[in-house]
Amino acid sequence: MSWVAPYVGKRGSFSKRTPHLNRLRFAVKRQYSPDYPIDEAVICDVICYMPIPKGTSKKKTMAMLEGKIRPITRPDRTNIAKLSEDALNGIVIRDDSLIVGGKVEKWYCECPRVEMLISTLSSQMNQLTTDGQHSLLH
Repeated sequence: MSWVAPYVGKRGSFSKRTPHLNRLRFAVKRQYSPDYPIDEAVICDVICYMPIPKGTSKKKTMAMLEGKIRPITRPDRTNIAKLSEDALNGIVIRDDSLIVGGKVEKWYCECPRVEMLISTLSSQMNQLTTDGQHSLLH
């Protein structure tokens, strides 16, 4: 779902992305219940597993499941990231402005879902220094 400015009328405002955001926030709340939201810099990796289109041949379906064919349809990866990051606001992290890095990937899968991996920047730095590495550049 791409970002759309909310409609503001006499009864309040509405955005086409609101139902998607609410479903995602509900799933986040159900799976993660911290005492308080994270209040430091975080890395957020998002993997979006998209459904295989109906009517796809078996040969093409296998190529999609093996990762040889990747989704190039909407929503684009930046909109997936924005919606996912907004869903974390006030639940997992204090504000999505604390997200300082991460990656977004789109894959085909028979079980569509969105997976998010959130880690604090300090925990990643500690892991790098214990592994003898001192650079985040690859």
